[in-house]
Amino acid sequence: RWHIARTKAALKSLDSRASTLEEGFKLIKEKTGIETPAEMVETFLSHEEKIFRLFTHVNLLSEQIEELESSVNVEREEIERYRGKNDESMSRRSILGQLEDRLQRLRDKTGRHEEVGQLASRMR
Repeated sequence: RWHIARTKAALKSLDSRASTLEEGFKLIKEKTGIETPAEMVETFLSHEEKIFRLFTHVNLLSEQIEELESSVNVEREEIERYRGKNDESMSRRSILGQLEDRLQRLRDKTGRHEEVGQLASRMR
């Protein structure tokens, strides 16, 4: 008899769990429009792949930003080296102007990469 009572209790518990799962899936269906568990899995996997691609892209952008920041630092050091010298010749001013132009282009490029990285982060 105890075996029958235990089996009935287990069946009641399973029935309760099944009802909970059905209610949960019904809510998911209402909120997302997903009709089947297979469609839910497919949607999840598709989103996971998209997130991974965005993650990879963000990592690549981060590496590029680091490289650009390094280039900016090299250019800054070179500019400071030329500023520190007292010779005001046209050639030095010309070189300084060119270096400042290159530095500005690098800053612009870094800014664009940061904007793309931020956009990619928001897409997650």
